[in-house]
Amino acid sequence: MALCTEAVSAAAARIHDGTHLFIGAGAGCSADSGLQVFAQVSQSDVFASEGLTYDQVASSDMLARDTRRCLGFWAAMEGAYRTAEPHAGYDILRGWRAAKDSFVVTSNVDGFFCRDSDEGVAEIHGNVRTWQCGGEPSGAKFPLWKSNFCSRKLHPPPRGLSVDAAQRLIEDVPTCTECRRGILRPHIYLFGDGERFVGDERVVKAAAQKAWRQQTVDALHAGGARLVIIEIGCGLRVPSVRKRCEDVFLSAKAAAGDPSHVTFIRINPDYPGSTLVAGAEPTFAFKAGALDTLAQLQAAMPQP
Repeated sequence: MALCTEAVSAAAARIHDGTHLFIGAGAGCSADSGLQVFAQVSQSDVFASEGLTYDQVASSDMLARDTRRCLGFWAAMEGAYRTAEPHAGYDILRGWRAAKDSFVVTSNVDGFFCRDSDEGVAEIHGNVRTWQCGGEPSGAKFPLWKSNFCSRKLHPPPRGLSVDAAQRLIEDVPTCTECRRGILRPHIYLFGDGERFVGDERVVKAAAQKAWRQQTVDALHAGGARLVIIEIGCGLRVPSVRKRCEDVFLSAKAAAGDPSHVTFIRINPDYPGSTLVAGAEPTFAFKAGALDTLAQLQAAMPQP
């Protein structure tokens, strides 16, 4: 889909001239790699026939109540993510990042940003590459859990899991190798998880993100720095990264002597204009998919 040439050229120039780059990526960022976004998962035959939505299947409650269903879903997803190839837009982003002081925040658990290195990448909801002790279900209606995780140790994904592909049910439930009682589950923030998610700092990188943001604000305040924020595929169903990009935009704009030194680019085929934080309207909003928009921006880059 051809976007407005003038807007694409102007946005590409801002990216080219930027010294700092903040990328916020949601599920839509990987959709062009053939991976489903939340709404599509909920519409699949298996879940639709049972009246289940994505947020119900991928929840802490489901893990306790129907462990085989929840882990069957995640085992299938782990296999899909491991074998899928990131679309060419990830290579474009990698090239931009290499030329700037950059940081990535993503709610995706597919690990696409970390195929080469996880440096400067905060996977705030975890990933399928690491698993954790999930604690022991009570077997009762309330409370659902008898215990929380036994330790914060992370484990590699269990191999050889047998999954009924049609029903997405796991045959044998893996157990934690530390306590031998808790369920071994992905190190992913499940809906309703609360403190049951380990949130290992090596993965979520909360401290690193905070430090990068402060250093960038200081650089903007000192003058000379130019920040570009690119938000890709962040919808309204799970808006954590969308809101974070808006927060970064507003705090950076307040610190910059010249507001034009902070640019906010939103790429979203469904909700390019909706803002969650007052005053955080994007500088450029492209109503299109990730790969198409990134390719057009790359093609419009000023040539040396």
